[in-house]
Amino acid sequence: MPRILHRALLERLLRLPQVSTFVDDFRTLTNLDLQLLDEFGSLISTEVSRGPLCQAVQQSPEGRKFCNRTRQRLLDRGNDSTASCTCDAGLNEISIPLQISGQTVGFFAFRGFRHGPVRADEMKRFTHLLDKFGVRLASAQHRSLLDASPAISREAAEAMTRIVSAMARHFGFLASHYFHKDQKPLPALAHRARRHIRAHGLTGPCRIQDVARACGVSPAHLSRVFHQSTGLAISEYLARFRVDHVLGLLKNRRMPVTEIAFASGFQTLSQFNRTFKRIVGCAPTSFDHSAPPGPLSSSTVMTTGGA
Repeated sequence: MPRILHRALLERLLRLPQVSTFVDDFRTLTNLDLQLLDEFGSLISTEVSRGPLCQAVQQSPEGRKFCNRTRQRLLDRGNDSTASCTCDAGLNEISIPLQISGQTVGFFAFRGFRHGPVRADEMKRFTHLLDKFGVRLASAQHRSLLDASPAISREAAEAMTRIVSAMARHFGFLASHYFHKDQKPLPALAHRARRHIRAHGLTGPCRIQDVARACGVSPAHLSRVFHQSTGLAISEYLARFRVDHVLGLLKNRRMPVTEIAFASGFQTLSQFNRTFKRIVGCAPTSFDHSAPPGPLSSSTVMTTGGA
């Protein structure tokens, strides 16, 4: 299943009462946010509260790139199994893969905690690493923010990981039962609409009326069939297709962000910034384009037979 549809599946999963209740209960019991990420590390829901140190680090573009790099390193380490890491600011993060029919489609992750008191030599090293990355925090402020972060023992973190892993398996079964196995092959009309969007979505408005006219049906009929078969509205599919194209260009970064926006079919910069942040979870200028080329590139959409 292409990435765009994977993400739509995860969004539907997060709305299930069983999943949303578990996420809320996890926060209540641990004082940590349990986040659902897509397979490439983008937040499915951006409505999360970060700890004081995370908030301070992410005040700057360098800090946001720093956090994105840490998360990508974590997910690369644990694509098919649970993984953990300590970021260069001194906080821990754990990811648990969510698999549907044997395929990893996303991750549950929790972060922003320390295992106990931080030694002076460790504190000095963390502050040095942040400064080296361009994130400016005074040593005393860094120490205060780290001490204010939740302290969770290694044993407690391992127990929390086991619980989330068990629930991830259960939620994977729910997704297979409710969504995945019930999906039928896309109807020919949906395939024609996707082909038209891929051919014209980067060069013009590509309104639903245009797509419907190219497919020889009414806009209302196309909208109904496309939404029933993909779970996405035409406009949302187009937005995500364009954002995937933007991500590929940002990886290479041979063009200014403004040119990338217009080269990806966006009509205004405000529309581009709003759509990118909603889908990816950060502003375009904060996206970590320095990360090694990977599955975030637009080729993900183009080479899977359509996304």
